[in-house]
Amino acid sequence: MKSLQIAVCMFLVAMIATPASAQFGLYGSPEILNLSQADPAAVPYEGYTVRSPYPARQSTAAWRTMPTGPYVAAPLPSNAGRPVQPMAAGGYAGMAAEPAPPEDPALSSQWRDAGATLSQPAVPAQSPQAADPMLDEAGGDDPGYYGQAAAGGCPECGLPADQCGCLGRAVCGFQRALLGRWDAWYASASVLSMTRNTPNRLWTTYETGNEPNQLPLVTPYQWRWGGEIRFGRRFCCGCHGTWALEATYWTLDSLDSHTSLTHPSGVSTTLTVGNVFFGLYPGTQWFDDALEHRLRRYNEIHSVELNLLRYRVFSTAELPWEVSWSLGARFFRFEEQLTFSSVADPVNLTDPTMDHQSFLDDHITNNLVGFQFGFDANYYVSPTWRLFAAPKFGIYNNHIEHLFQAYLGDGTVATQYEYPGLTYPVRSTTDVVSFLTQIDLGVEWQFAPRWSARVGYRVVAATGIGLADNQIPQFIVDIPEIASIDTNGELILHGGFVGVAYNF
Repeated sequence: MKSLQIAVCMFLVAMIATPASAQFGLYGSPEILNLSQADPAAVPYEGYTVRSPYPARQSTAAWRTMPTGPYVAAPLPSNAGRPVQPMAAGGYAGMAAEPAPPEDPALSSQWRDAGATLSQPAVPAQSPQAADPMLDEAGGDDPGYYGQAAAGGCPECGLPADQCGCLGRAVCGFQRALLGRWDAWYASASVLSMTRNTPNRLWTTYETGNEPNQLPLVTPYQWRWGGEIRFGRRFCCGCHGTWALEATYWTLDSLDSHTSLTHPSGVSTTLTVGNVFFGLYPGTQWFDDALEHRLRRYNEIHSVELNLLRYRVFSTAELPWEVSWSLGARFFRFEEQLTFSSVADPVNLTDPTMDHQSFLDDHITNNLVGFQFGFDANYYVSPTWRLFAAPKFGIYNNHIEHLFQAYLGDGTVATQYEYPGLTYPVRSTTDVVSFLTQIDLGVEWQFAPRWSARVGYRVVAATGIGLADNQIPQFIVDIPEIASIDTNGELILHGGFVGVAYNF
């Protein structure tokens, strides 16, 4: 009985072996025939010789063997259902050999495409359009960009602009022409011309014998040249957004200004200096009924940033504009020195051998370290021009260092007797929370492949700042008051910039 079962199984295997082998392709495994009701003649083309749909490139009897791929609707040849037989070039076994038509690169490329069908004619590959210089310029190093841009799609992913958020050819054209490729290093250099706001007025001088006639010492603020360098690297690039890591440093030439006051009746100070002594003599011998009062102001500014940027977090395909964001750390240093000096009248000095010049010098440095968050909004006027607005907002720890000195021109240091144990110079430090905002507004022009130029206006505003004007008390002898740093000042810098950028 067992032998009979084995014989029946072997018979059934032998019966189904022939039709099963007909389903083997050149590279595939057995599959079920796809005979739909709509087209019962549709069969998988693996392993079958089917008539080519391109009669212009073959004779009437020519046949092709197609490579492995998706199912393609095609009429059944006369040998359907039978295994493929060896054949001579151009036909079945037993038929007269006929040379195969020459291979068409465009056709072969389309057949290799998994989405190609025999019912569609071959489309020749598009070449760069000489009549469209903008596409040619925006193509950069990517030869495949031309055909995609001509079709209105994204040069990175090949999808229509409304599906990938590339804002159409205006944005893609600008970025590709500017970068050459998305994953690129870039560097820029800019020239700055900026000035600062005027602090609260410090009253120091009046006409000797006529105190109501106050003579303010105001140091004029001048515009100063400066420079900015920027260096970065784009990565994780693509049509849906690009990341970048960027370092920036900018500074201004020192703001150094002087002013002085004289009067035929002499000049005296509104500050109380009678309890401050230079040697054995009170400070009034130098600051009251003097020949001249002088005021000098010195400012120095430095800014260092390291930011992570995310391009195109918000955009629309209908309008050529986009918004990016940045997140990073910043170090901002603002240093100010204010020196009030007096040239004494020799007739007022008890000891004419002492130096005639006396100085009250206040030196304060703000060191802001913290985090900032910003946006970069761009509106693309054309593939070579864009308008931009880039605000940044940050919160910082401001470490303030303060130094106050009172001395003569020959180095003699002042003394006081109101606060035993406290002497000049006075040194103090403090830490406060400060806020800093920077806004850049301007226009950028892509004037050559990988090159761009920009021009704009910058405003920097900081609060919680220690200013030298605010540290000088009415009573110069009050060392505890001098040591207590006032941090409620504000600083505003503003001015223009122009620069160039290169992507490599």
